Amino acid sequence: RGGVALELASLRRGGAERLLREGEGGGLLAALGLGEAVALAPGPRRALARLGLSHLVAVSGLHLWLVAGPVFLLMASVLRHSAWLSARVDTRRAALVLAVGVAGSYAAFTGLAPPVQRAFVFLALLALAQLSRRRLTRPGVFAAAGLAVAALDPAAPFAAGVQLSFAAAAALAYSAPGPTPEPGRGRAFVAGLVATLRVSASATAATAALVAFHFGVVSPLGWLANAVAV
Repeated sequence: RGGVALELASLRRGGAERLLREGEGGGLLAALGLGEAVALAPGPRRALARLGLSHLVAVSGLHLWLVAGPVFLLMASVLRHSAWLSARVDTRRAALVLAVGVAGSYAAFTGLAPPVQRAFVFLALLALAQLSRRRLTRPGVFAAAGLAVAALDPAAPFAAGVQLSFAAAAALAYSAPGPTPEPGRGRAFVAGLVATLRVSASATAATAALVAFHFGVVSPLGWLANAVAV
């Protein structure tokens, strides 16, 4: 297992070095896609911190979902168009299993940092609930993720990244709007915009004290920057 981890770390570093040779944006791409935040120059790193966007260059739930989501949609479409498979398996359930597998591989490739562990537990539990047709409770999901992270590293819950990850995830989970009737197109746009700003503001408020405590940075407009940048 240690040899595999070293090999993955070597591949990440090699990928980051190749991206850095491609130009000014290479460091940002290495941080966004590979979890190699050290590839980002000090100037952009400070700018992201002032805007409250540092979490975008630390691989976590957002990145995992951006991998799992497209894989699920692509595989569901491909499997659905296979008459032989469609007649024998539930293509959406098969696509979900494949998406979780790909997300797990990506999580391992990026180093499986504690925030990624938290996000992967969320994703795996959601997939398991869908496959078994059982309901999830938010406290249960958070408790399971917390136990998994602490079991792998008892010191992890005291790290700034883990605290921010759980605080932001809780804000997103508890501030997300419930299902509403389909309004007109104009009203749907306004409702979507308000919901986006509300969720972004909730996550910013939930993490502001932790960010100030750990990093000495306050970003009053972080909620707006996140609503645009994410």
